[in-house]
Amino acid sequence: MHVSIWLHIQCIMMLCLGQALQILIVKIPSLKKKARIANVNYSFKELWNEDWNLFLSTFVIGASVTIGLTELASKWPGILDLIRWLYWLLGAFGSSVVMSKWGTYEAKIMQLLDVKANIADTLTGGTKTVGETVSVAKDQLNIDVAPTPKKP
Repeated sequence: MHVSIWLHIQCIMMLCLGQALQILIVKIPSLKKKARIANVNYSFKELWNEDWNLFLSTFVIGASVTIGLTELASKWPGILDLIRWLYWLLGAFGSSVVMSKWGTYEAKIMQLLDVKANIADTLTGGTKTVGETVSVAKDQLNIDVAPTPKKP
């Protein structure tokens, strides 16, 4: 079965859009939140420097599937009706899986949070609630660590 070059281009575009959506709507906000909690600045440049190979690996996976697209279409002709959306899913979820499993930028932030939590547990005696922790910090360490109220 012949698959047009235009379909290949559309599939790659859907892969890119799925990956971009996952990165912009899910990954970056999650990393910003974790960085804020760790009291470090989020940096897309640092994210790119750490994990550029993971961003590109999703494209390599997509290119591999594109090369085999004709074979897939010959075995399952109906797949061509869904193939663009399958590429979108591959971009979105493939990027998510790859970044979660092998990403080093997020792992470094989580490692920092773990170390800071261990220090806090040592100083506060391993408290279990926000209220307990704030109270111990205030009474025993003479520091105010009350969380800032959330904006409405």
